[in-house]
Amino acid sequence: MGEPLDSPLVHVGSGAQGVQIGGPNNVQHNVVQLVGDSRWGWIARRRYARRLSPAVQRPESWVVDRPVEVDQVVAALRRGRSTVGLSTAVHGAGGFGKTTLARIICADQRVLRRFGGRVYWVTLGRDVRRAGLVEKINDLLWHIDPASSQPSADVRESAKHLAAVLDAGPPRLVVLDDVWFEEQLDAFPMAGRCARLVTTRIPSLVAGHRVSVKVDQMSPGQARMVLVAGLPELPPTVVDVLLAETGRWPLLLRLINKVLIDQARSHTDITEIAVELADRLHREGTLRVDRLTGTDLGHLNVSDPGHRAKAVAATIEASAGLLAEGERARLAELSIFAEDEVVPASLVTMLWEATAGLDEMTATRLCARLDDLALLTLTASKDGGTIGLHDVVRDYLHDEIGGARAAELHGMLLDAVASKFQLRSRGGDAEDDDRVQWWRLPESARYLWEHLIEHLRAAGRDAEAVAADLRWVSARLEQSDSPAAPFADLGLIPLGQDRVRHPV
Repeated sequence: MGEPLDSPLVHVGSGAQGVQIGGPNNVQHNVVQLVGDSRWGWIARRRYARRLSPAVQRPESWVVDRPVEVDQVVAALRRGRSTVGLSTAVHGAGGFGKTTLARIICADQRVLRRFGGRVYWVTLGRDVRRAGLVEKINDLLWHIDPASSQPSADVRESAKHLAAVLDAGPPRLVVLDDVWFEEQLDAFPMAGRCARLVTTRIPSLVAGHRVSVKVDQMSPGQARMVLVAGLPELPPTVVDVLLAETGRWPLLLRLINKVLIDQARSHTDITEIAVELADRLHREGTLRVDRLTGTDLGHLNVSDPGHRAKAVAATIEASAGLLAEGERARLAELSIFAEDEVVPASLVTMLWEATAGLDEMTATRLCARLDDLALLTLTASKDGGTIGLHDVVRDYLHDEIGGARAAELHGMLLDAVASKFQLRSRGGDAEDDDRVQWWRLPESARYLWEHLIEHLRAAGRDAEAVAADLRWVSARLEQSDSPAAPFADLGLIPLGQDRVRHPV
Protein backbone atom coordinates (compact mmCIF):
# COMPACT_ATOMS: atom_id res chain seq x y z
CA MET A 1 0.00 0.00 0.00
CA GLY A 2 3.02 2.33 -0.10
CA GLU A 3 5.14 3.94 2.58
CA PRO A 4 3.49 4.97 5.86
CA LEU A 5 3.05 8.65 6.51
CA ASP A 6 3.57 10.48 9.78
CA SER A 7 -0.09 11.06 10.61
CA PRO A 8 -2.14 7.88 10.89
CA LEU A 9 -5.63 7.29 9.63
CA VAL A 10 -8.34 7.51 12.26
CA HIS A 11 -9.32 3.92 12.84
CA VAL A 12 -12.54 2.69 11.29
CA GLY A 13 -14.04 0.25 13.76
CA SER A 14 -16.38 -2.69 13.34
CA GLY A 15 -19.58 -1.22 14.75
CA ALA A 16 -21.60 -2.56 11.82
CA GLN A 17 -21.19 -6.20 12.84
CA GLY A 18 -23.86 -8.40 11.37
CA VAL A 19 -25.69 -5.62 9.52
CA GLN A 20 -26.78 -6.61 6.03
CA ILE A 21 -29.03 -4.66 3.69
CA GLY A 22 -31.34 -6.22 1.13
CA GLY A 23 -30.38 -4.25 -1.96
CA PRO A 24 -28.10 -1.57 -3.38
CA ASN A 25 -30.74 1.16 -3.21
CA ASN A 26 -31.09 0.71 0.55
CA VAL A 27 -27.41 0.24 1.21
CA GLN A 28 -26.47 3.46 -0.57
CA HIS A 29 -28.48 5.37 2.03
CA ASN A 30 -26.77 3.43 4.82
CA VAL A 31 -23.33 4.00 3.31
CA VAL A 32 -23.99 7.74 3.17
CA GLN A 33 -24.90 7.68 6.85
CA LEU A 34 -21.91 5.50 7.64
CA VAL A 35 -19.49 7.79 5.83
CA GLY A 36 -20.98 10.88 7.44
CA ASP A 37 -20.85 9.46 10.97
CA SER A 38 -17.98 10.98 12.94
CA ARG A 39 -16.93 7.50 14.01
CA TRP A 40 -16.09 6.77 10.37
CA GLY A 41 -14.40 10.08 9.54
CA TRP A 42 -10.76 10.43 8.68
CA ILE A 43 -8.27 13.24 8.88
CA ALA A 44 -6.66 14.76 5.83
CA ARG A 45 -3.42 12.80 6.08
CA ARG A 46 -3.86 9.11 5.39
CA ARG A 47 -1.83 6.23 6.67
CA TYR A 48 -0.78 4.92 3.31
CA ALA A 49 -0.07 6.44 -0.06
CA ARG A 50 -2.34 5.13 -2.80
CA ARG A 51 -0.98 2.85 -5.50
CA LEU A 52 -0.91 5.19 -8.47
CA SER A 53 1.11 3.83 -11.36
CA PRO A 54 4.53 5.47 -11.55
CA ALA A 55 4.61 8.17 -14.20
CA VAL A 56 8.18 7.73 -15.39
CA GLN A 57 8.10 4.16 -16.65
CA ARG A 58 11.33 3.51 -18.50
CA PRO A 59 10.65 1.60 -21.72
CA GLU A 60 11.97 -1.93 -22.01
CA SER A 61 15.28 -2.41 -23.81
CA TRP A 62 13.62 -3.80 -26.94
CA VAL A 63 11.38 -0.78 -27.48
CA VAL A 64 12.12 1.12 -30.68
CA ASP A 65 11.87 4.90 -30.54
CA ARG A 66 9.31 6.62 -32.76
CA PRO A 67 10.90 10.09 -33.00
CA VAL A 68 8.36 11.72 -35.31
CA GLU A 69 5.43 11.03 -32.99
CA VAL A 70 7.48 11.72 -29.85
CA ASP A 71 8.70 15.09 -31.12
CA GLN A 72 5.15 16.12 -32.09
CA VAL A 73 3.82 15.38 -28.62
CA VAL A 74 6.79 16.84 -26.74
CA ALA A 75 6.58 20.08 -28.73
CA ALA A 76 2.88 20.40 -27.93
CA LEU A 77 3.35 19.70 -24.24
CA ARG A 78 6.18 22.22 -23.93
CA ARG A 79 4.05 24.99 -25.42
CA GLY A 80 1.95 25.05 -22.27
CA ARG A 81 -1.57 24.17 -21.22
CA SER A 82 -2.98 21.67 -23.69
CA THR A 83 -4.45 18.23 -24.19
CA VAL A 84 -2.49 15.94 -26.47
CA GLY A 85 -4.24 12.83 -27.68
CA LEU A 86 -2.58 9.65 -28.85
CA SER A 87 -5.03 7.56 -30.84
CA THR A 88 -4.72 4.75 -33.32
CA ALA A 89 -4.77 5.71 -36.96
CA VAL A 90 -7.40 3.07 -37.62
CA HIS A 91 -10.39 3.19 -35.32
CA GLY A 92 -10.78 0.45 -32.74
CA ALA A 93 -7.42 -1.29 -32.67
CA GLY A 94 -5.20 -2.13 -29.74
CA GLY A 95 -1.58 -3.15 -29.90
CA PHE A 96 -0.20 -0.25 -31.95
CA GLY A 97 1.96 1.03 -29.11
CA LYS A 98 0.07 4.03 -27.70
CA THR A 99 0.92 3.19 -24.09
CA THR A 100 4.54 2.40 -24.96
CA LEU A 101 4.84 5.71 -26.80
CA ALA A 102 3.37 7.55 -23.80
CA ARG A 103 5.99 5.92 -21.58
CA ILE A 104 8.76 7.09 -23.90
CA ILE A 105 7.35 10.62 -23.76
CA CYS A 106 7.10 10.57 -19.95
CA ALA A 107 10.76 9.55 -19.72
CA ASP A 108 11.85 12.28 -22.16
CA GLN A 109 14.12 14.79 -20.44
CA ARG A 110 12.45 17.70 -22.22
CA VAL A 111 9.11 16.74 -20.69
CA LEU A 112 10.57 16.10 -17.25
CA ARG A 113 12.24 19.53 -17.29
CA ARG A 114 9.06 21.25 -18.51
CA PHE A 115 7.00 19.85 -15.65
CA GLY A 116 9.73 19.65 -13.03
CA GLY A 117 9.32 15.87 -12.84
CA ARG A 118 5.65 16.30 -11.81
CA VAL A 119 4.23 13.69 -14.17
CA TYR A 120 1.32 11.50 -13.06
CA TRP A 121 0.00 8.36 -14.71
CA VAL A 122 -3.64 7.18 -14.43
CA THR A 123 -4.74 3.95 -16.12
CA LEU A 124 -8.44 3.90 -16.98
CA GLY A 125 -9.95 1.33 -19.39
CA ARG A 126 -13.44 0.42 -20.54
CA ASP A 127 -14.60 -0.83 -17.13
CA VAL A 128 -13.86 2.35 -15.14
CA ARG A 129 -17.13 4.26 -14.87
CA ARG A 130 -18.99 6.29 -12.25
CA ALA A 131 -17.76 5.46 -8.73
CA GLY A 132 -14.68 3.76 -10.13
CA LEU A 133 -13.72 7.11 -11.62
CA VAL A 134 -14.00 8.78 -8.21
CA GLU A 135 -11.47 6.33 -6.80
CA LYS A 136 -9.06 7.20 -9.60
CA ILE A 137 -9.49 10.94 -9.03
CA ASN A 138 -9.02 10.60 -5.27
CA ASP A 139 -5.91 8.49 -5.82
CA LEU A 140 -4.47 11.17 -8.08
CA LEU A 141 -5.31 13.94 -5.60
CA TRP A 142 -3.60 12.07 -2.80
CA HIS A 143 -0.54 11.50 -4.95
CA ILE A 144 -0.33 15.18 -5.93
CA ASP A 145 -1.01 16.77 -2.56
CA PRO A 146 -1.94 14.60 0.46
CA ALA A 147 -2.59 17.63 2.65
CA SER A 148 -5.33 18.97 0.36
CA SER A 149 -6.88 15.60 -0.37
CA GLN A 150 -10.62 15.63 0.38
CA PRO A 151 -12.07 12.20 -0.41
CA SER A 152 -15.49 12.40 -2.02
CA ALA A 153 -17.99 9.93 -3.45
CA ASP A 154 -19.17 12.27 -6.23
CA VAL A 155 -17.39 12.43 -9.61
CA ARG A 156 -18.20 16.07 -10.29
CA GLU A 157 -17.21 17.21 -6.81
CA SER A 158 -13.94 15.27 -7.01
CA ALA A 159 -13.20 16.61 -10.49
CA LYS A 160 -13.90 20.17 -9.32
CA HIS A 161 -11.55 19.74 -6.38
CA LEU A 162 -8.87 18.28 -8.67
CA ALA A 163 -9.18 21.30 -10.97
CA ALA A 164 -8.73 23.64 -8.01
CA VAL A 165 -5.62 21.79 -6.82
CA LEU A 166 -4.11 21.82 -10.31
CA ASP A 167 -4.99 25.48 -10.84
CA ALA A 168 -3.22 26.54 -7.64
CA GLY A 169 -0.09 24.50 -8.23
CA PRO A 170 2.97 24.34 -10.48
CA PRO A 171 2.98 22.87 -14.00
CA ARG A 172 1.97 19.21 -13.98
CA LEU A 173 1.38 16.58 -16.64
CA VAL A 174 -1.42 14.06 -16.12
CA VAL A 175 -1.31 10.99 -18.37
CA LEU A 176 -4.69 9.34 -18.93
CA ASP A 177 -3.97 5.92 -20.41
CA ASP A 178 -6.64 3.91 -22.26
CA VAL A 179 -9.55 6.37 -22.27
CA TRP A 180 -12.83 5.04 -23.64
CA PHE A 181 -15.49 7.59 -22.72
CA GLU A 182 -16.03 11.35 -22.62
CA GLU A 183 -16.95 11.13 -18.94
CA GLN A 184 -13.45 9.78 -18.22
CA LEU A 185 -11.88 12.86 -19.83
CA ASP A 186 -14.27 15.17 -17.97
CA ALA A 187 -13.27 13.59 -14.65
CA PHE A 188 -9.68 14.84 -15.08
CA PRO A 189 -9.99 18.49 -16.16
CA MET A 190 -7.11 20.72 -17.13
CA ALA A 191 -6.42 23.77 -15.01
CA GLY A 192 -3.68 26.31 -14.43
CA ARG A 193 -0.41 25.45 -16.12
CA CYS A 194 -1.17 21.74 -16.36
CA ALA A 195 -1.50 19.50 -19.39
CA ARG A 196 -3.00 16.12 -20.23
CA LEU A 197 -1.63 13.33 -22.39
CA VAL A 198 -4.41 10.97 -23.47
CA THR A 199 -4.15 7.53 -25.08
CA THR A 200 -7.32 6.13 -26.60
CA ARG A 201 -8.70 3.82 -29.26
CA ILE A 202 -11.47 6.33 -29.97
CA PRO A 203 -10.08 9.11 -32.18
CA SER A 204 -13.23 11.24 -31.79
CA LEU A 205 -12.43 11.70 -28.08
CA VAL A 206 -9.32 13.73 -28.90
CA ALA A 207 -10.18 15.03 -32.36
CA GLY A 208 -11.17 18.47 -31.09
CA HIS A 209 -8.03 19.07 -29.06
CA ARG A 210 -5.05 21.13 -30.14
CA VAL A 211 -2.85 18.18 -31.08
CA SER A 212 -3.96 14.67 -31.95
CA VAL A 213 -1.21 12.25 -32.97
CA LYS A 214 -2.12 9.06 -34.76
CA VAL A 215 -0.16 6.00 -33.70
CA ASP A 216 -0.42 3.42 -36.44
CA GLN A 217 1.84 1.02 -38.31
CA MET A 218 5.56 1.37 -37.65
CA SER A 219 7.79 2.56 -40.44
CA PRO A 220 9.53 -0.26 -42.33
CA GLY A 221 12.81 0.50 -40.54
CA GLN A 222 11.23 0.58 -37.08
CA ALA A 223 9.27 -2.60 -37.73
CA ARG A 224 12.39 -4.39 -38.94
CA MET A 225 14.25 -3.45 -35.75
CA VAL A 226 11.48 -4.93 -33.54
CA LEU A 227 11.17 -8.06 -35.66
CA VAL A 228 14.87 -9.02 -35.79
CA ALA A 229 15.96 -7.83 -32.31
CA GLY A 230 18.17 -10.50 -30.72
CA LEU A 231 17.92 -12.85 -33.72
CA PRO A 232 20.60 -14.37 -35.95
CA GLU A 233 20.70 -12.80 -39.38
CA LEU A 234 17.73 -13.72 -41.58
CA PRO A 235 17.54 -13.42 -45.37
CA PRO A 236 16.13 -9.99 -46.28
CA THR A 237 13.41 -11.57 -48.41
CA VAL A 238 12.15 -13.59 -45.42
CA VAL A 239 12.14 -10.50 -43.22
CA ASP A 240 10.21 -8.58 -45.89
CA VAL A 241 7.55 -11.30 -46.06
CA LEU A 242 7.13 -11.30 -42.28
CA LEU A 243 6.84 -7.52 -42.24
CA ALA A 244 4.12 -7.71 -44.87
CA GLU A 245 2.21 -10.44 -43.06
CA THR A 246 2.26 -8.53 -39.77
CA GLY A 247 1.19 -5.24 -41.32
CA ARG A 248 4.03 -3.69 -39.28
CA TRP A 249 1.75 -3.97 -36.24
CA PRO A 250 3.94 -3.70 -33.09
CA LEU A 251 1.99 -6.25 -31.05
CA LEU A 252 2.38 -8.97 -33.69
CA LEU A 253 5.97 -8.02 -34.44
CA ARG A 254 6.91 -8.50 -30.81
CA LEU A 255 5.08 -11.85 -30.53
CA ILE A 256 6.72 -13.21 -33.69
CA ASN A 257 10.13 -11.99 -32.58
CA LYS A 258 9.77 -13.92 -29.33
CA VAL A 259 8.67 -17.09 -31.15
CA LEU A 260 11.76 -16.94 -33.35
CA ILE A 261 14.07 -16.23 -30.40
CA ASP A 262 12.66 -19.28 -28.65
CA GLN A 263 13.19 -21.45 -31.72
CA ALA A 264 16.74 -20.14 -32.16
CA ARG A 265 17.68 -21.82 -28.89
CA SER A 266 17.36 -25.25 -30.48
CA HIS A 267 17.84 -24.55 -34.20
CA THR A 268 21.13 -23.41 -35.69
CA ASP A 269 19.30 -22.04 -38.73
CA ILE A 270 15.92 -20.46 -38.05
CA THR A 271 15.29 -19.37 -41.63
CA GLU A 272 13.09 -22.40 -42.24
CA ILE A 273 11.14 -21.64 -39.05
CA ALA A 274 10.67 -18.03 -40.12
CA VAL A 275 9.43 -19.09 -43.56
CA GLU A 276 7.03 -21.58 -42.00
CA LEU A 277 5.71 -18.92 -39.62
CA ALA A 278 5.21 -16.44 -42.45
CA ASP A 279 3.38 -19.11 -44.44
CA ARG A 280 1.17 -19.88 -41.45
CA LEU A 281 0.25 -16.22 -41.05
CA HIS A 282 -0.56 -16.02 -44.74
CA ARG A 283 -2.69 -19.20 -44.70
CA GLU A 284 -4.55 -18.57 -41.48
CA GLY A 285 -4.92 -14.89 -42.04
CA THR A 286 -3.24 -11.86 -41.14
CA LEU A 287 -8.11 -9.11 -35.93
CA ARG A 288 -11.74 -9.08 -36.21
CA VAL A 289 -13.86 -5.97 -35.98
CA ASP A 290 -13.15 -4.68 -32.53
CA ARG A 291 -16.17 -6.08 -30.73
CA LEU A 292 -16.28 -3.13 -28.37
CA THR A 293 -16.05 -0.25 -30.82
CA GLY A 294 -17.56 -2.02 -33.83
CA THR A 295 -15.05 -0.68 -36.32
CA ASP A 296 -12.25 -1.89 -38.54
CA LEU A 297 -8.54 -1.67 -38.25
CA GLY A 298 -4.47 -3.26 -41.94
CA HIS A 299 -1.23 -8.20 -45.79
CA LEU A 300 -1.87 -8.17 -42.83
CA ASN A 301 -4.35 -5.66 -44.01
CA VAL A 302 -5.04 -4.10 -40.63
CA SER A 303 -8.15 -2.45 -42.02
CA ASP A 304 -9.67 -5.86 -42.69
CA PRO A 305 -11.29 -7.23 -39.53
CA GLY A 306 -11.12 -10.80 -40.78
CA HIS A 307 -7.40 -10.46 -41.40
CA ARG A 308 -6.84 -8.98 -37.97
CA ALA A 309 -8.75 -11.73 -36.21
CA LYS A 310 -6.81 -14.42 -37.97
CA ALA A 311 -3.49 -12.64 -37.48
CA VAL A 312 -3.90 -12.44 -33.73
CA ALA A 313 -5.14 -16.02 -33.56
CA ALA A 314 -2.34 -17.35 -35.75
CA THR A 315 0.35 -15.42 -33.91
CA ILE A 316 -0.83 -16.29 -30.41
CA GLU A 317 -1.27 -19.90 -31.40
CA ALA A 318 2.24 -19.94 -32.85
CA SER A 319 3.52 -18.87 -29.44
CA ALA A 320 1.15 -21.16 -27.57
CA GLY A 321 2.24 -24.05 -29.76
CA LEU A 322 5.63 -23.85 -28.07
CA LEU A 323 4.08 -24.51 -24.66
CA ALA A 324 4.07 -27.88 -22.96
CA GLU A 325 0.86 -29.84 -22.48
CA GLY A 326 -1.44 -28.10 -20.04
CA GLU A 327 0.44 -24.79 -20.13
CA ARG A 328 -1.79 -23.54 -22.94
CA ALA A 329 -4.84 -23.97 -20.72
CA ARG A 330 -3.13 -22.15 -17.85
CA LEU A 331 -2.48 -19.21 -20.16
CA ALA A 332 -6.15 -18.98 -21.14
CA GLU A 333 -7.19 -19.08 -17.49
CA LEU A 334 -5.40 -15.78 -16.88
CA SER A 335 -8.05 -13.99 -18.96
CA ILE A 336 -10.47 -14.01 -15.99
CA PHE A 337 -8.43 -11.33 -14.23
CA ALA A 338 -9.46 -7.69 -14.57
CA GLU A 339 -8.45 -5.78 -17.66
CA ASP A 340 -5.69 -3.17 -17.46
CA GLU A 341 -4.61 -4.45 -14.06
CA VAL A 342 -1.39 -5.85 -12.74
CA VAL A 343 -2.17 -9.11 -10.97
CA PRO A 344 -0.08 -10.44 -8.08
CA ALA A 345 1.81 -13.57 -9.10
CA SER A 346 0.70 -15.09 -5.78
CA LEU A 347 -2.93 -14.84 -6.95
CA VAL A 348 -2.02 -16.53 -10.22
CA THR A 349 -0.46 -19.34 -8.18
CA MET A 350 -3.69 -19.72 -6.17
CA LEU A 351 -5.69 -20.05 -9.40
CA TRP A 352 -3.33 -22.54 -11.01
CA GLU A 353 -3.06 -24.59 -7.84
CA ALA A 354 -6.86 -24.89 -7.90
CA THR A 355 -7.11 -25.71 -11.62
CA ALA A 356 -4.04 -27.89 -12.11
CA GLY A 357 -2.30 -28.46 -8.78
CA LEU A 358 0.69 -26.25 -9.63
CA ASP A 359 2.90 -25.25 -6.72
CA GLU A 360 4.47 -21.80 -6.39
CA MET A 361 7.78 -22.74 -8.01
CA THR A 362 6.10 -24.35 -11.02
CA ALA A 363 3.70 -21.43 -11.41
CA THR A 364 6.56 -18.93 -11.26
CA ARG A 365 8.48 -20.89 -13.86
CA LEU A 366 5.45 -20.94 -16.17
CA CYS A 367 4.93 -17.17 -15.78
CA ALA A 368 8.57 -16.67 -16.76
CA ARG A 369 8.05 -18.91 -19.80
CA LEU A 370 4.97 -16.96 -20.89
CA ASP A 371 6.89 -13.73 -20.42
CA ASP A 372 9.68 -15.10 -22.62
CA LEU A 373 7.10 -15.59 -25.37
CA ALA A 374 5.65 -12.07 -24.86
CA LEU A 375 2.27 -13.59 -24.01
CA LEU A 376 2.29 -11.70 -20.72
CA THR A 377 4.49 -9.20 -18.89
CA LEU A 378 6.13 -10.43 -15.69
CA THR A 379 7.45 -7.76 -13.33
CA ALA A 380 9.66 -8.83 -10.45
CA SER A 381 9.26 -7.31 -6.99
CA LYS A 382 10.15 -8.14 -3.40
CA ASP A 383 6.61 -9.39 -2.69
CA GLY A 384 6.55 -11.97 -5.48
CA GLY A 385 5.99 -9.92 -8.61
CA THR A 386 3.03 -9.20 -10.85
CA ILE A 387 1.79 -10.20 -14.29
CA GLY A 388 -0.10 -8.24 -16.92
CA LEU A 389 -1.89 -9.23 -20.14
CA HIS A 390 -2.28 -6.96 -23.14
CA ASP A 391 -6.02 -6.48 -23.61
CA VAL A 392 -5.89 -7.76 -27.22
CA VAL A 393 -4.37 -11.03 -25.97
CA ARG A 394 -6.76 -11.13 -23.00
CA ASP A 395 -9.82 -10.67 -25.23
CA TYR A 396 -8.71 -13.47 -27.56
CA LEU A 397 -8.12 -15.87 -24.68
CA HIS A 398 -11.36 -14.92 -22.91
CA ASP A 399 -13.39 -15.57 -26.04
CA GLU A 400 -11.70 -18.92 -26.34
CA ILE A 401 -12.57 -20.27 -22.88
CA GLY A 402 -16.26 -19.40 -23.13
CA GLY A 403 -18.76 -18.13 -20.58
CA ALA A 404 -19.46 -21.35 -18.67
CA ARG A 405 -15.80 -22.19 -18.16
CA ALA A 406 -15.03 -18.58 -17.23
CA ALA A 407 -17.70 -18.62 -14.51
CA GLU A 408 -16.26 -21.86 -13.19
CA LEU A 409 -12.76 -20.37 -13.09
CA HIS A 410 -13.95 -17.27 -11.25
CA GLY A 411 -15.54 -19.57 -8.67
CA MET A 412 -12.38 -21.63 -8.30
CA LEU A 413 -10.33 -18.49 -7.75
CA LEU A 414 -12.74 -17.23 -5.09
CA ASP A 415 -12.72 -20.57 -3.28
CA ALA A 416 -8.93 -20.69 -3.39
CA VAL A 417 -8.69 -17.18 -1.92
CA ALA A 418 -11.20 -17.98 0.83
CA SER A 419 -9.23 -21.09 1.74
CA LYS A 420 -5.82 -19.41 1.56
CA PHE A 421 -6.82 -16.58 3.89
CA GLN A 422 -9.13 -18.74 6.06
CA LEU A 423 -12.15 -16.53 5.47
CA ARG A 424 -14.89 -19.11 5.92
CA SER A 425 -16.89 -18.81 9.12
CA ARG A 426 -16.56 -21.68 11.59
CA GLY A 427 -19.08 -20.99 14.31
CA GLY A 428 -21.31 -18.11 15.22
CA ASP A 429 -24.84 -17.77 13.89
CA ALA A 430 -26.16 -20.64 11.83
CA GLU A 431 -27.02 -18.31 8.97
CA ASP A 432 -23.36 -17.33 8.70
CA ASP A 433 -21.97 -20.87 8.70
CA ASP A 434 -19.89 -21.69 5.63
CA ARG A 435 -20.20 -18.15 4.30
CA VAL A 436 -17.09 -16.22 3.42
CA GLN A 437 -16.07 -13.26 5.56
CA TRP A 438 -14.67 -11.22 2.72
CA TRP A 439 -14.25 -8.19 4.98
CA ARG A 440 -11.36 -10.09 6.62
CA LEU A 441 -9.18 -10.03 3.50
CA PRO A 442 -5.63 -8.95 4.38
CA GLU A 443 -4.89 -5.28 3.76
CA SER A 444 -2.11 -6.22 1.33
CA ALA A 445 -4.58 -7.94 -1.04
CA ARG A 446 -5.20 -4.74 -3.02
CA TYR A 447 -6.28 -6.47 -6.22
CA LEU A 448 -8.92 -8.50 -4.39
CA TRP A 449 -10.28 -5.51 -2.48
CA GLU A 450 -10.75 -3.63 -5.73
CA HIS A 451 -12.08 -6.45 -7.92
CA LEU A 452 -13.79 -8.92 -5.58
CA ILE A 453 -17.31 -7.82 -6.56
CA GLU A 454 -16.48 -8.29 -10.25
CA HIS A 455 -15.24 -11.83 -9.63
CA LEU A 456 -18.29 -12.67 -7.50
CA ARG A 457 -20.63 -11.48 -10.25
CA ALA A 458 -18.69 -13.35 -12.94
CA ALA A 459 -18.92 -16.53 -10.86
CA GLY A 460 -22.70 -16.16 -10.56
CA ARG A 461 -22.48 -15.64 -6.81
CA ASP A 462 -24.35 -13.16 -4.68
CA ALA A 463 -22.19 -10.12 -5.16
CA GLU A 464 -24.98 -7.85 -3.96
CA ALA A 465 -25.01 -9.51 -0.55
CA VAL A 466 -21.32 -8.73 -0.11
CA ALA A 467 -21.44 -5.18 -1.51
CA ALA A 468 -24.45 -4.42 0.73
CA ASP A 469 -22.96 -5.93 3.89
CA LEU A 470 -21.85 -3.07 6.13
CA ARG A 471 -19.02 -5.19 7.47
CA TRP A 472 -17.61 -5.21 3.94
CA VAL A 473 -18.45 -1.52 3.51
CA SER A 474 -16.65 -0.51 6.68
CA ALA A 475 -13.63 -2.64 5.79
CA ARG A 476 -13.53 -1.09 2.31
CA LEU A 477 -13.63 2.38 3.85
CA GLU A 478 -10.71 1.56 6.10
CA GLN A 479 -8.72 -0.20 3.41
CA SER A 480 -9.24 2.40 0.69
CA ASP A 481 -9.63 5.52 2.83
CA SER A 482 -12.20 6.69 0.30
CA PRO A 483 -16.01 6.76 0.43
CA ALA A 484 -15.96 6.13 -3.32
CA ALA A 485 -14.77 2.54 -2.83
CA PRO A 486 -18.02 1.03 -1.47
CA PHE A 487 -20.02 3.11 -3.93
CA ALA A 488 -17.87 1.71 -6.75
CA ASP A 489 -18.73 -1.80 -5.56
CA LEU A 490 -22.45 -0.97 -5.52
CA GLY A 491 -22.16 0.54 -8.98
CA LEU A 492 -21.26 -2.91 -10.31
CA ILE A 493 -24.59 -4.38 -9.17
CA PRO A 494 -27.25 -4.23 -11.90
CA LEU A 495 -30.57 -2.76 -10.78
CA GLY A 496 -33.99 -4.06 -11.71
CA GLN A 497 -32.71 -7.41 -12.94
CA ASP A 498 -33.11 -10.92 -11.64
CA ARG A 499 -29.84 -12.16 -10.24
CA VAL A 500 -28.71 -15.71 -9.77
CA ARG A 501 -27.79 -16.27 -6.15
CA HIS A 502 -25.36 -18.87 -4.92
CA PRO A 503 -23.60 -19.12 -1.57
CA VAL A 504 -20.57 -16.86 -1.47
